[in-house]
This record gives sequence, structure tokens and C-alpha cells, in this order.
Amino acid sequence: MIFQERFKKLLWQLPSLIIVAGLIALLSNHLRSDGIALVGDWSVDARFADAAGDSLVISLEQAVQEFKQDTVLFWTHGRKRNMPRGTFVAR
Repeated sequence: MIFQERFKKLLWQLPSLIIVAGLIALLSNHLRSDGIALVGDWSVDARFADAAGDSLVISLEQAVQEFKQDTVLFWTHGRKRNMPRGTFVAR
């Protein structure tokens, strides 16, 4: 009997708690001056842009071309090829 009563409480309290937490999160995001936009442009080009709004994304072909012309410097995070973190890879 006690288990059934607790289970019934759980069935309405858990969804209620999740809904209230979500509403509090949305309200606090709305009230903040620097809140996160819920609807926006989340494309790769928009996420990797400079202050002027120009995209920092380049194609693979352009990266290979700039590498061959020695106009680019590649940096690795150190996980591949047992390279130490912060190793600069350039020709």
C-alpha cells in the first residue's frame, strides 16, 4: 500500500517538477539582458564568424590550396599522432 501511494505521487510530481524547472529556465533566460536566443541561425557559417559577420569557414579545397602555397599554419590539439598539445604543423 505504501509503495502504491508513493508511486502515485511520483507519477504526478516528477513531470510537474520538470515542467516547473523548464518554465523557470525560460523565464530567467527571457529576463536576462544577454539571454540565449531560442530561435536563431545555428549554422556552421554563423557560429564561426568574426565581429564583422564574415564567415571564417573555408572549404577543404581552399585549405589544401593555401597549405600548398605556404599561406596557412595548422594547429593540432595533440590527440592524434602522439603530438604534444599546442604543436604547430606547417610546411
